[in-house]
Parts: sequence; structure tokens; C-alpha cells
Amino acid sequence: MARLSQQGRFKAQPIMWGVSRRDDSKSVALVVEYKVIAAWSDEEWVDWTSYEDQTITAYHYIVKKDGGINKIQAKQLMQAGVFPGSFALTEGPPPNVVVQIVVAEEEYNGKTSLKVQWVNPEDYAPGPKTLPAGDLEIMDSQYGSQFRAMAAQNAPAKAAPPKTEEPPARTDEDLPF
Repeated sequence: MARLSQQGRFKAQPIMWGVSRRDDSKSVALVVEYKVIAAWSDEEWVDWTSYEDQTITAYHYIVKKDGGINKIQAKQLMQAGVFPGSFALTEGPPPNVVVQIVVAEEEYNGKTSLKVQWVNPEDYAPGPKTLPAGDLEIMDSQYGSQFRAMAAQNAPAKAAPPKTEEPPARTDEDLPF
């Protein structure tokens, strides 16, 4: 197996996992080795299963340095099906799931390396999300008047209507007879 050597968005499967604790803090990481099975390219997934296996190891810190739960990290891993919410379960094989991982370069202590930045469920579609219509109506009733007043103050100045020139006054010379 080869180490993943590029940034991007990938579909991957956990193939090994464990738990790691730092000696110098209270942080705890769920360590997961992912095997890449597809890569996002422009507007489609490109199957990588016929290539040499590419892997990347991620250190998902689900307990912070101060001993508190890293809720965002834990929630993302649970929603993707990677972390079942129990350290004891990591003694067995990792879950048989496919997830999306976002891999980017990160600099630490002057060294740049690839790091799994985010984990999402396999069917995740990135893009802007919006609240349901009912929630939008509630927000409009709370904030709408303030935004409308702001919009009125910041609206671009209206252009003055075009000047129309008055026709020149007629003289007797202008008459045809």
C-alpha cells in the first residue's frame, strides 16, 4: 500500500483503527487508517479500486487537551458511521462503511503534510444549506424590518431621469411657404 500523496475529496473505507492518548495532555484521538476507493474530479467520482491501494492515517481528536469532549469531531465521525460512541468497540475491526474525506496540506512545526480535515457520510453533497421555509419566516419576523431598513439606507442612488432637450423655437424661416 502506498501513502496518499495528493489533496482532494475522496471516498474511503476505514481499514484499521485504534485509540491514542497524548502523554502531555488529556487529549485522546481515534486513529483511523483509510483506504481511498474513489476521488472527486471536477463533477464526478473516479474509481480508484483498480489502482494500487492509497491510504492515509487520520488522528481524530475526540477528547480535547483539557479533557473535554470535542463535540464537533465526535459528531462528524458518528454521523459518518466511523465512531460508534464507545472506545471498547475499537478493539474489533473498524466499521464496514464508506465515507468521504477531505484531505488538505497542513503545516506543523515547519513541516507540511497531508491531513484528513473532515469526514462525511458517503452520500454527502457539499454546498450551501438553507433552513426550512417555516424557520425562514420566523427569522424574517425577527430581523426582517432591520434588514429592510439597512437595505434602504445602502441602496444605490437612483439615476436621474435623462434630460430631454426642448425643440428649438420655430421662426418664419422654418415655414415651407
